[in-house]
Amino acid sequence: MTEAKAPKEVKAKSPPSEKKVKQESQGVKSWSLRLLFIYLGAGFFILFAWSQVGPNILSAIAFNLAVLAILAIISTFTRTLVLRRMLSLFLWGAFMTGVAVLASRLIVKAFAFAGPGVTEIVMAMVEEVIKLLPLVILLIAGRKFSTFTMGMTDFILAGAALGAGFSCLEYAAAHPHGASFGQLAWLPTAEIMNGRMISGHLIWSSLAAAGIGFGFFFKTKWRVAAIGAAVGLAVSMLDHAAYNYGLVSQDWLSSIFNVVALNGYLAFGLWVISIAVALFVDMKILIKAVPQFSEFKVPKGLEGLDGLMAMWDFVIDRRRLAYSLHHYANAPETLKKDAAVTSSLLAQTLINFHIPERRLRTLDAMTREDLTLVAGINDMGLDRGDPDSLDEIDLPDKYKLISPLSEGGMGIIYSGEHIHTGQKLAIKLLHPTFARQQKAVDRFQHEAKAVGALQHPNLVTISDFGITERRRIPYLVMELIAGENLEQLLKSGQAMPPQRFFTVFDQVFDALSHAHKRMVIHRDMKPSNILLTQTDDGRDFVKIVDFGIAKIMTGEGEEGSNAQELTRTGDLIGSPLYMSPEQGLGTKLDARSDIYSVGCVMYECIVGNPPLMGQTAVQTILMHVNESPLSLREARPELNIPPSIDNFIMKALSKNPDHRYQTMDEMREALQMVRANPMGPAPNPPIPPNSPNAVV
Repeated sequence: MTEAKAPKEVKAKSPPSEKKVKQESQGVKSWSLRLLFIYLGAGFFILFAWSQVGPNILSAIAFNLAVLAILAIISTFTRTLVLRRMLSLFLWGAFMTGVAVLASRLIVKAFAFAGPGVTEIVMAMVEEVIKLLPLVILLIAGRKFSTFTMGMTDFILAGAALGAGFSCLEYAAAHPHGASFGQLAWLPTAEIMNGRMISGHLIWSSLAAAGIGFGFFFKTKWRVAAIGAAVGLAVSMLDHAAYNYGLVSQDWLSSIFNVVALNGYLAFGLWVISIAVALFVDMKILIKAVPQFSEFKVPKGLEGLDGLMAMWDFVIDRRRLAYSLHHYANAPETLKKDAAVTSSLLAQTLINFHIPERRLRTLDAMTREDLTLVAGINDMGLDRGDPDSLDEIDLPDKYKLISPLSEGGMGIIYSGEHIHTGQKLAIKLLHPTFARQQKAVDRFQHEAKAVGALQHPNLVTISDFGITERRRIPYLVMELIAGENLEQLLKSGQAMPPQRFFTVFDQVFDALSHAHKRMVIHRDMKPSNILLTQTDDGRDFVKIVDFGIAKIMTGEGEEGSNAQELTRTGDLIGSPLYMSPEQGLGTKLDARSDIYSVGCVMYECIVGNPPLMGQTAVQTILMHVNESPLSLREARPELNIPPSIDNFIMKALSKNPDHRYQTMDEMREALQMVRANPMGPAPNPPIPPNSPNAVV
């Protein structure tokens, strides 16, 4: 713990082209091979089917699509399966009809010795498996994204689409003169004949898919999952086999089949029940799983969105986030990383949804200085080299801008002074682009209120807030802190002796404890937000700045109806290099998130690099969610870091918030114990990284 090595620079990728950004903002691509295949496949299917059974194929298609439409309407508030995906699965189901025909020829030859009844039974079982193959392929191929965004109703819809496509040719051939007598008018793919319910392929495959969906949702409880998946497929096979066997024989075995299948009503009844259960489960997940942050609420009007289709995409992505968070919470260890990838990408997509350019670039960009994109000074109509251009900003006459100090995600901080008193000030201006957005203005004002309510010597003091009259630019007036920030110190390669380390972070903990007790979480603790100045006698004095994405909690630490939850427009919530796992997943936050972020800063102060750093912002976020960093002693063995200091920081970096220090006061007390006896036993040792309880 004698020196800090400057971390390596990581270049940001070049921003996307204007054409690509425009296409992304409209939610379209210049061409889509998938859509081309769907259109060609639909045309070929209709022409081929017409050549086989005549124009009745149109009524068969209409009957099946009517049921799909009914199911889509019923599941409007829960499904994430979009109509083009349902059409794609419909065509896959039609394709599997051809596969089933080939399989039937082999089965007839293989079971010719056993008679026609056995052949029909085997064929029914094989068909139920064949129809579900595209769904199984989808689950395997989409394991890193698509699989974790599906609700239980999506499985039912997927199975129904496959069954509908599979049944069209068979249905048209079975009813050459149109609908048969006794057909249920409200459910065109099922009918009652001679007192028996004939469900049809749509219901059979939908029921089997519901079983698969049930198993997928409860995969950590493998017995429950296996039983649920088996029941759906077994009942479908049983009902299908009973129907097929009854076509060729009416003997005692047929009677047994019908009794067990409840004359076809077992499959139909379970199918209706599965729909009701799926809707209930999905609605419960959607209500509980999506964090109630402003970024995840459907935007009012169409501001920043390109029409109703973009609005619908926002709604679908929010549902996908809810399902992926559910899957992450219940996934076995082998699948947690994949589920986390999905959750993090969806969370950041929703947060950045209103500004497509920033969404594209923030996911690709990662610079060592700042992982958020900043507004350039020239974008404000100012010239860095022309002091007179500062007069273009119509601040109240009592304030004067002198020169820019730093640029942030929402605006620029200038040095300034009070005309009458001569007091040196820091004046933060909101970027004009954001000044036109009411949410951004509210967020900026929120920072003033959040920090203005805090009175602590180690927190920056805000003296004024307002909006300029002519240009309508919100401004924030703060005390000007002379000195450098911790990031500048680390980049300079200067060593941070142990005593300075303890002095600095003792003040950081004390300041954050004050904020947390007043229900304010900083949420963006990083080296650049810790300013270092000097007292008259030369001691380090800390000032914590930038509460721009702070969060105000209720007394219970939960978001209440009046709680404010505001983040930077278009930015990630926090800085990925110092982001807690729960921040990366977009889940509920409390004060322990700041503890993790401060742990990252302390780690960097000693080791010289952040604990985790990927090639992109998203990779870094996922590393915080899934990977444990090297211990300090492993990362810098040459420093002879005392075990107590190593354990102290690694405990703050626990993935599970319950295993960290629970309050800043507790963490400060542990720091003082380490400072008093650095070679002594570690206070509250961390949970081992390979512990099953060490994950969020």
